[in-house]
This record gives sequence, structure tokens and C-alpha cells, in this order.
Amino acid sequence: MKANLKIVLAALTLSLSATAAFAHAESQNFSDSSYPTLPKVDHQKTRAEVRNALAEARQNGTLTFIDSQYPEISESAPGKTRVQVESELQQSKANGEYKQFDSLYRG
Repeated sequence: MKANLKIVLAALTLSLSATAAFAHAESQNFSDSSYPTLPKVDHQKTRAEVRNALAEARQNGTLTFIDSQYPEISESAPGKTRVQVESELQQSKANGEYKQFDSLYRG
């Protein structure tokens, strides 16, 4: 019985603290944030208007491609093999180039 009471009290405490955290976040002023504000749009097209515009673009040839006809992606040059990468790593360690990056990355 005591274990159940402890679990219920722990859950209640966590939910109250989470609620307080969210209430605090909503009261903050984020007007100076770096996120851009989106302009409000007064008009929107209906589904029928969009379909009509699409059909018109298909008829007059202004629709350059549709979803099923994306331009082909050219193949990129083949990458390095694991042996080549390991060889480059050993060379950079031998030259001392590897040490300069130790101070930058603290993973």
C-alpha cells in the first residue's frame, strides 16, 4: 500500500512541476527572438481553385514537371574506401595535423 502511495505522490509531483514549467514558458515574451514572424494571409484558395489553376497550367504548358516526373539526380563520384580513410588518418597523425583538432572537439 505504501509503495502505491509513493508512486501516486511521485506522479502527482511530476505532473505539477511540468504544469508549472509550461505556464512559465507561456508567460515569457519571445518578441525579440531570431525567428521570423510569418505574415498573416487574408485570402486562401479553395481546393477547387487550386485544381482549376493546375489544370490551366497543364493546358497552357506552364507546368514544368509534376510529382512523378522529378528531374533525375546524377550519380556522384564514388567515395573513399575505409582503407583509404584509415590511411589518411594515419598520415595526419604522423604529420601532427590530427593533434590540432583535439583542442576543438571534446566528444
